[in-house]
Formats: sequence, structure tokens, C-alpha cells
Amino acid sequence: MKLKKVIIHRYKSFETEQEFEVEDDVTILVGKNESGKTSILEAIAKTNYFSNDKKFIFNTTTDYPRKHKKQMDKSGEDPEAVTCYYEINDETREQIENEFGNRSYVSSLVELTSHYDSLDEYYFEIDMEELLMYKAQELDVEYQTLASTLSGIKNLEEFDAKIENS
Repeated sequence: MKLKKVIIHRYKSFETEQEFEVEDDVTILVGKNESGKTSILEAIAKTNYFSNDKKFIFNTTTDYPRKHKKQMDKSGEDPEAVTCYYEINDETREQIENEFGNRSYVSSLVELTSHYDSLDEYYFEIDMEELLMYKAQELDVEYQTLASTLSGIKNLEEFDAKIENS
């Protein structure tokens, strides 16, 4: 996968969202000393660090902008830290198509949003009707039956509950 775009939501000295594209040929960070260049690279590294290092886990105490931390603590929210958009390679796309059907995967971008205190969220766009038709055929179930059974499901927990009750 190739990093294509980054959004820093709120991280250290970045109190408002900062967004930038990562170009194929050249991307540079330019700024005065103490302007946040290292913080940007650190935030990106924390989204997918290569080893289990406590210094590379988002932490509201050390990473959230101090000016806004008290308000965030009172709200009880789990704020977003960074969102990265990755372009998948052909091999990964082929794996997705093998699992979900060759016409169900719509976009070549995968969105990864890292929060401070919870698990990362991954998003990618699929054609749900194509996916259901593919899975119905794979399971040897009538498409309309499968579609009506799964309609209205909004998350994995609802899906698991529906499967348990079937």
C-alpha cells in the first residue's frame, strides 16, 4: 500500500485539522524550527509502527493539544488523531476481489483513522449489492433472501447477532 493523503486532526501543536497529499515523486515538509515537522512524521508513524513500542501509541495526556485537553476530558469523547489514505496495490486488490467478488470493491483507497484511546478504524468503499449477490451465489442462497436477512445491519456486532439468531 502507498500513502496518498494525511489528515492530522488534533495532535500536539496542531489544534486544527491539517491536510496534505503525498505525491508519488516528491513530498517535503518545510517549516521553521519548532513548527511541527517532526510531530507530523511521528503521528504518521503511530498509525502503523513496526514494533510494539509504548512511545508510538497515541496518548491524550502527551499528544492531545493541551489547550483543548480539559474540554476533551469533560466531553468523554475519543477524538480522532490522524487519518491516512492508502492506495492498495494490485496484489491486495486481487485478494479483496477473491474474498468479496470482483465487482464489489469500488475504490482503490483504504482509509485508516487512528483514535487516541480506541482501536483503529478502516474504511473502504464496496458495492453492497454486488457483494451480496456474490456471497449468495457462493453460499447457494437466493439473493433476495440473503439481502432481506441482512438489510438494516450497520455494524459487525449486528451482523454477528443476526448470524447467531439464524
